[in-house]
Amino acid sequence: MPKGPHSFDSALQTANVWLKAVDDRLLCDDRQTAYEALRAVLHVLRDRLPLEAVLGLSAQSPMLIRGLLLESWRPQDGPSGIRNPVAFCDAVAGQLPPSFPFSGLEAAEAVFAVLAERLDAGEVRKILVHLPEPLRGLWPGSRPVGAAADSPSHRPAPSREARRRTRVRWSLLVSAALTVAGGVLVWALIVGPVWSGAIDPASILLDPALGLQRLAAGLLFVGIAMLLGSTLAAFLIARASRS
Repeated sequence: MPKGPHSFDSALQTANVWLKAVDDRLLCDDRQTAYEALRAVLHVLRDRLPLEAVLGLSAQSPMLIRGLLLESWRPQDGPSGIRNPVAFCDAVAGQLPPSFPFSGLEAAEAVFAVLAERLDAGEVRKILVHLPEPLRGLWPGSRPVGAAADSPSHRPAPSREARRRTRVRWSLLVSAALTVAGGVLVWALIVGPVWSGAIDPASILLDPALGLQRLAAGLLFVGIAMLLGSTLAAFLIARASRS
């Protein structure tokens, strides 16, 4: 490797090429914005990887990009433990200035696309091995981020808390639906006929062959519906709490 000022000039030129690549992905035409995205994503990725993976990524990176990667690194803290894309993109957004014009997701996708293009394929595979499966979905795409940022295939998977809330909501809806169904059956068997005049109200209590049978059947259906609804709700809520 050449020594002296020429090597620094070459490193600066290479860093600018990387920034231009991020710039092209974000469609922002602003080197400062590209720099902020590259720095934020590299830091969150670095803090998620184990020591040996960070050192491997550092060895494969150009000189100034390596310095950006290792800036303020605290290897003694260990990997951050982030496991889902939402948390990863939130961490990226937390490293970006408030005026940054793109989301953490857009920054992550842009930088990962550039890393996939410019790093050795074997090094990229090593990085992906150390990432949980949901985070691998942020790597890379051949499209610019701004071209289809709302594409469903590039949205992060819902968090565990969001899935839990959805299951609880559905369990309550199913329980309410079963209870309403039981009430409809009571109306059909007892209240409706009485309301329409088809059955004498006194016969509901006095005629065992008609009133009590209908009353018993109605209460039985209501009881079964409420039991099924409450059992299903309890099962789904307990399952959501464990997931």
